[in-house]
Amino acid sequence: MTNSNLIQIEQSEEQGRCAGEFTQNAAIQSVRMARSLVVADAERFHRAPVGSLATSIGFGVGSVLRSEAAIGFTTDFTFSIRRVEETEDTVALVEINCSLESQYAIRPGFTPNDEQLAAFHRAGAVLHAWPYFREFTQSSVVRTGLPAPPVPLLCLVAAPKQLRSASSSAPPKRRPRRLKPAG
Repeated sequence: MTNSNLIQIEQSEEQGRCAGEFTQNAAIQSVRMARSLVVADAERFHRAPVGSLATSIGFGVGSVLRSEAAIGFTTDFTFSIRRVEETEDTVALVEINCSLESQYAIRPGFTPNDEQLAAFHRAGAVLHAWPYFREFTQSSVVRTGLPAPPVPLLCLVAAPKQLRSASSSAPPKRRPRRLKPAG
């Protein structure tokens, strides 16, 4: 369930390094809708008591399309609105499934390895496609006659480093606290 104004994608230091190497050698060309499906039950939505609705958002990496001069990453997104008491097995009031394809031009002479592609796909490609997913979700829901749903922002954060072994005498360094936005 998404009840926050922010969704975070964690990357380890190594994943960040690999994604950065790809980023330095690629330039985004386009983001396009590869596939979409929107199903809404406006009548059931309007009968639901105020405050009894919850949203759910999911995303995952799809295919990687390679050519000599470009690479495309497909990212799959899901969004649904259900009554709070309903489970994933019940029919959603609103269900959106879509795949966005991000195309990147590759600098001549650069051949990304599998680690660079995977690290960038898991974070950078998702981050670049996210604004298009947000807009598609909100405008699609509005077109069904329902109010625009909140779709949180997305950001990349460093994954917490693993704790030192118990035999280490030095205490682990504390990470600075991140404040969550109100709401």
